Amino acid sequence: MVKTLAAEADDNLSARASINHTWDSNYDRSPDAFSEQITEASLGAGIRKSIRRQTLSAGIGASRYRHRHRDFLDATLYRGSLRWQGEFGSRISFTLLWDYRDRLADRLDFAGRDIINRDEKKASFNYAVYAGWSLVGGVRDAEQTHSNEDRQSLDFEEYDFNAGVQYRSGRGSRVTLRYTGGERHFSNPASDSLSATGARGDLDYDYQRLDFETEWQVTGKTRVTGTIGHFDRDGEINSGKGLKASLQTDWQATEKTILNLTFGYDEPAVGEDSTNPSEIRRLGASASWQWTEKITLNTSAKVELKQFNDRFARVPRDEEIYYWRPVVLNYTITDMISMRLASGFQQRKSPIESLNYTARELSLGLSGQF
Repeated sequence: MVKTLAAEADDNLSARASINHTWDSNYDRSPDAFSEQITEASLGAGIRKSIRRQTLSAGIGASRYRHRHRDFLDATLYRGSLRWQGEFGSRISFTLLWDYRDRLADRLDFAGRDIINRDEKKASFNYAVYAGWSLVGGVRDAEQTHSNEDRQSLDFEEYDFNAGVQYRSGRGSRVTLRYTGGERHFSNPASDSLSATGARGDLDYDYQRLDFETEWQVTGKTRVTGTIGHFDRDGEINSGKGLKASLQTDWQATEKTILNLTFGYDEPAVGEDSTNPSEIRRLGASASWQWTEKITLNTSAKVELKQFNDRFARVPRDEEIYYWRPVVLNYTITDMISMRLASGFQQRKSPIESLNYTARELSLGLSGQF
């Protein structure tokens, strides 16, 4: 049997290797700056296969982090994924997904060695009703664990389902109204207090959320993507109603220039991390310029405005965290090999003197796609 050209284009086997070295002027994110150098080596492979109207894909990978002065932070991280996308008839499409991923704890959240693992399974469907209108829904099962014993009180399991209605325009724009209901259960609650959060009591909660989602092609050069949602949490500590929102605008300013603006607002549940802010606002902007066929330049800036109330006997306060990447240069050496040079700056301003810091980063990386 002879394959069609479309089927051949969709079938591929790929491999990726990269190495990156970063110099960080303040790796502990503290007023007393102590530098660090980190080398990351990464390997990965993926496969994609299309059979009629079904597409199967899989990927695996591993990354090794080596620290020059803090070898107790050295770690190996693993990742893997399986995806099945398909269609039944002319009305039903679906996606089944399994994703397994390790990551290191953010240096702002925890200065020690902690590998955070997330194991997530998802199933979603879309049922076309009439002329661009669809019914959508899905289920999700997620588990997150921490390797550090001091952070295992943040381990949780989460289950939810969602259902809604979606409209897709002829230009590919879409809007969705979606209801989600679920529960989060923390697997290792401490008997007297949760040292990772400073909270005493049960962090488990049930939740309901109503989201309005959009991905709208405003003009041929401008796209707006966003979500605004209202949630209701029911638990001993995590209880109450609030809002969560995100908005991104992408504008193709010229043939070689893309500009992005982002906004986000969140009222995170206790247990999302160790710091537990009551509110977070995010503002960001970035620009990308295709200088030549082989060179792309990027620059970006972001600010996080965090509010902390007086829960858990902490100091109520406002904090500002600034992130700036003056220059990120991507150079395509060949069709398979590329180089990346990036600079970065971070600063936190807090009324608590011990939380203030300034950090600078410079990294150089080489990657190959085969």
